[in-house]
Amino acid sequence: MVDVTFEALTWLTVQDAVSYCQSKGLSRTPKTIRKWAMRSHLLEPGAGDVVCQAQDTENGFRWLIERASLDVKIAQELEFEARRNSTSFLPNMLEPVQTGADEGGAEKLKNLEPETLGTGANQSAEVHTSVVADARYIGFLEKQLDLAHGQIAVKDKQIDALLERDRETNILIQGLQGGLTRLLQTLPGRKEREDDFLDAA
Repeated sequence: MVDVTFEALTWLTVQDAVSYCQSKGLSRTPKTIRKWAMRSHLLEPGAGDVVCQAQDTENGFRWLIERASLDVKIAQELEFEARRNSTSFLPNMLEPVQTGADEGGAEKLKNLEPETLGTGANQSAEVHTSVVADARYIGFLEKQLDLAHGQIAVKDKQIDALLERDRETNILIQGLQGGLTRLLQTLPGRKEREDDFLDAA
């Protein structure tokens, strides 16, 4: 059950977000919450994991996470965990179905003609189980691949954002250097100091 104290809050600290996740049935560490916030801060609004803001306090810097966006992230994480847990039985399903025949029965099966074996109920059930397991396993792998592609796209956006900030920083530094140069050239007494230097030489 959700703690009622959270309902009145719009912005949660990292520790509040950890407790809020636990109240929703999702266990995450403060390090994970901070990673969500940092990753979201680098991306365009709405493209990150959560909506967050950086806040300077008397005790230092901290992240604040918007509760509604955290609800969406929690729902996504819980859905992912449910899908992952639902596929945990796949290795057992892929094991051959035991027919219960002893060694003597196996020996008799070897001596039978191929056309007399047929497709009995056990054999049909084994084939059906294998096909279903293969289909589920392929579906699971496709979802994992889609998730990996999404993560790569996010990383590409982060890299582009960092490169753009680096370019903007270089432009600002160049502009500052040019402004300082022009300012030094207009300072009074500069010509006299240059003449004194030439006379001394």
